[in-house]
Amino acid sequence: MSAAVRWAGRARSHLERFADAWLAGGLGVLTLLSRWPYRARMLYNWDAVQFALALREFDVAKHQPHPPGYLLYVGLGRLLNIPLADPNLAYVALAMLFSAATTVTVYWLARALYERATAASAAALLAVSPLFWFYGSVGLTYAGEAFGASLVAAFAYRALRGDARSLYGGALALGLVGGIRPSVLVLLFPLCVGCAVVGIRGARRLALAAALMLAAVLSWFLPLVWLSGGLDVYLRASTQLYG
Repeated sequence: MSAAVRWAGRARSHLERFADAWLAGGLGVLTLLSRWPYRARMLYNWDAVQFALALREFDVAKHQPHPPGYLLYVGLGRLLNIPLADPNLAYVALAMLFSAATTVTVYWLARALYERATAASAAALLAVSPLFWFYGSVGLTYAGEAFGASLVAAFAYRALRGDARSLYGGALALGLVGGIRPSVLVLLFPLCVGCAVVGIRGARRLALAAALMLAAVLSWFLPLVWLSGGLDVYLRASTQLYG
């Protein structure tokens, strides 16, 4: 009897995960398709022009793109620009993909916190949010920021629950997302530290997570500084813009 009960429990768990996967994936596909008719046909603003110029020549000193640089974002744009041969469409497609990925991530984060109906409602409301819809249709970094923040938050919650693998995954995600939108790295760092300290009490694991995050940051920051002409040039350009 106990074996039958365990088998039934596992079967139900598999069915629930299957249903969640289909629901999250369906909402992601709907998010992606809904952006296409409203996609920007031209570079939306000055920042979008700078990102487009960076596909041809990456130079933060020339504001291609503007500081702090967004190296991984431009790199992803270059990958999409290879088959599309259209800088604006490449960045718009990237925003659409990030939007769909954000909807899926928010579903799974909400599902970890609440029941399926709440997760579906949260993801659906996000997908049709006017501001989120808008930034999923233009070639800017904000959809990538939404995805990065949601992904890091999902890892942070699991780390808070004591999952060491999520601690390491979150450290890598936080470091890499900084290359797409550095504000995510700055704003979510305290959240990650708090969740890690409370949920993972081992100093060795925390040190390893810190090393992983630092390595992830350096993987894009060092090339960014080199492509900018050195640290002095990079800091001068950044200081001038912030001033």
